Amino acid sequence: GTDVVTYYIGGDYEREEGVIDYNRLRQLNFRTNLRAQLSPTFTTTVTAGFLNSKVQLPQNDNNLIGIVGSGTNGLAFDCSPATPCGADTISRGYGAGQEPSAFSALETLQNVNRFTGGVSSNWQAKSWLTFNGQVGADILSRVDEETAFPGRIFYDEDYFLGYRQDNRFLVGSYTANVGGTAAVALTPAIVSPPQKGVQYAAERRSGNFPLGYVLLPGTGSLEGTSDRFAVGNRNRANITLGAYVQQQLAWRDRVFLTPGLR
Repeated sequence: GTDVVTYYIGGDYEREEGVIDYNRLRQLNFRTNLRAQLSPTFTTTVTAGFLNSKVQLPQNDNNLIGIVGSGTNGLAFDCSPATPCGADTISRGYGAGQEPSAFSALETLQNVNRFTGGVSSNWQAKSWLTFNGQVGADILSRVDEETAFPGRIFYDEDYFLGYRQDNRFLVGSYTANVGGTAAVALTPAIVSPPQKGVQYAAERRSGNFPLGYVLLPGTGSLEGTSDRFAVGNRNRANITLGAYVQQQLAWRDRVFLTPGLR
């Protein structure tokens, strides 16, 4: 940059492959900062960041159609009066009646887009008077998808006939803060700078939860389902507005007393 404008630009790309072929992560992260000295008494800083993340997850943990759950609930041999003792050639010893390769038909994805940004300014109006302000936003969009493709998982009828779930979330956080400080010298040894300002904070959340069963072979969207449709919705907003005043007493820049009210 220059003595008037400086900037920073950075980014990274991450790619991970899990131990099974349907466990992977792709993530892109970009960020930038810009600082400008618009006048000898006024400076502004702008920051922005963007994240895109795509992850595919296997079923796991306390889950009979997960890799661990199917393995711990399986039997190495199948012995019955009609079947002599021997290796289970259908599920290869895993639980849920089939081997884990079939579980790749249950596709679980999460896509995330997130933006963070802000503007901060400082104005030295007088040698003894300073104003500052900040505004910022953090906006997150997340999509959780799960699709059971029909005819491949025999654990129960819902998995065998297929289903599709597409949960979408939007979360936004917004803040603003404007204040001023005046440097007032009561005596050569005592300085008493008062501070006043207002603050604003808002958080908004919304979510939609559509679900449908009996998925048409060859499709992978909600439009391809034909039974037991269900839709849920959730919204929440929280807004806070405040004002504050603060008075600091400083003696010889060593002893400080700061009462405040918000």
